[in-house]
Amino acid sequence: MGKVGRMNQTYTEEFKRKAVKLYIEGNKSYKLLPEELGLRSPTQLMRWVKNFNQGESFKDLRRT
Repeated sequence: MGKVGRMNQTYTEEFKRKAVKLYIEGNKSYKLLPEELGLRSPTQLMRWVKNFNQGESFKDLRRT
C-alpha cells in the first residue's frame, strides 16, 4: 500500500522508452540516471529496462 497523501506519478511510453535508451546506451548507473530524470526510485527504471529486455510493453496496466 502507498503512503497516505501521496499520488502515484505516471509516465508516458515515450518518456519510459527515452529513459531505457539513455540507460542502455549510456554509462550511467541505475542510481544516477533516475535522479537526473526526476524518478522517485531507481526500481522504476530497473522495471522498465527489464520489460524492454523481455520484449514487454511499457503500457501502464494499473486500474484507473
